[in-house]
Amino acid sequence: MRILPAALYFAKVEETEMKKRICEISCITHGHPRSQLACCLYAIMVKELLIEILHILNIRHSWVAVRTNVVQCNNVE
Repeated sequence: MRILPAALYFAKVEETEMKKRICEISCITHGHPRSQLACCLYAIMVKELLIEILHILNIRHSWVAVRTNVVQCNNVE
């Protein structure tokens, strides 16, 4: 969808603000309320996916840091 760049841009703002902005942008080409709702739902899904991806990356980064420290501690002995 063409709303993806806006969804990515507004992913860091609060959800109510994001929905407001997405509706403002989508009404240019999607005037029907049902279409605007679909754009908002799409943007929310993008935001949730980003949150989940960042969470997974943080877990992996933490695991790599722990593993690196364990290897370093084992090499000291």
